[in-house]
Amino acid sequence: MIEKLGLTGYADSRFLQICQYQYYLETLKSLAKGQEHPILAEIVKTSVVNSPYEDNKLLGHAILEILIDRSDASYISPAWQRVVLEIAGDPRVPKSSSRYLQWWSLLGNERIAKVRGWLSSFDLKLFLETLEQSANETKNADMERMFGDRKVFMEGLLKQGLVTNSRLFLSRAAESFLKSAYKKEELPEYARVDSRDTSMIYLNLAGQIHMIEGSHSFQIKFMDKLPDKLYVANYSRTRFSDTELRTMPKNHYYKQFGNDDGYAEFTHQGYLNWQHKAITYLQEKNIKLEVGKLIPKDSYRRYKEKFGI
Repeated sequence: MIEKLGLTGYADSRFLQICQYQYYLETLKSLAKGQEHPILAEIVKTSVVNSPYEDNKLLGHAILEILIDRSDASYISPAWQRVVLEIAGDPRVPKSSSRYLQWWSLLGNERIAKVRGWLSSFDLKLFLETLEQSANETKNADMERMFGDRKVFMEGLLKQGLVTNSRLFLSRAAESFLKSAYKKEELPEYARVDSRDTSMIYLNLAGQIHMIEGSHSFQIKFMDKLPDKLYVANYSRTRFSDTELRTMPKNHYYKQFGNDDGYAEFTHQGYLNWQHKAITYLQEKNIKLEVGKLIPKDSYRRYKEKFGI
């Protein structure tokens, strides 16, 4: 069209840039939800996202608004998620960070909450990938079995809409594995654990219960209040020792709140025992659960026979 109109001499003009950017936005609006498309590689370029758009917003803001608003509350396609992360990064960072101020501060709390929900699902996916990798490397039958049980339990919490926030804590081995499987800009924000093997994940359940799960002989932990000195939700802290998340949560909780049955931790031992203990704790804290979604299908009948419905 530019050639037909004899405008090739103005190809670098602001007017034709605006035309091109409008084409980007209209194309994004017309794509099937979550669709992969060559234009996705174009719209993440610095020259595109940083182009002035309207009011105090950049073109990148308009791109993000379209992708976020058009995606479902519970799911965004990997292709669209890559674009969101590459442009704006993870919103679960200190609000004083430069990328948060540039992008997320102008996108509104509803969009931020939506993205946080997607990234909780992604955090869990990455944690389970590292857990499965460890099980496969060690060829430990017990660890492989426990991987399946933990996967069903945590994915069941997610599918029931109970996970309202999350954070990954990666060991050196897990970080190396994920960096070999994903591009840097595809990964969410995470913290580093000063451990070769042990990784953890923090889940906030229904805004009420704090849960920490981990690999390598890690006891699953639940607490109804988060101690001030347990910095799992403090995104300015990016490095942790193994003991901070393995043994210190219980000490911090009892020291600040006392022993009021608000804290519990369980070893992943006994056939279905740890799941029953975890489910009982959550039910006693008034968390509504569909128990059948937390137990492997081939074990649910045995679970009901052993513990009742």
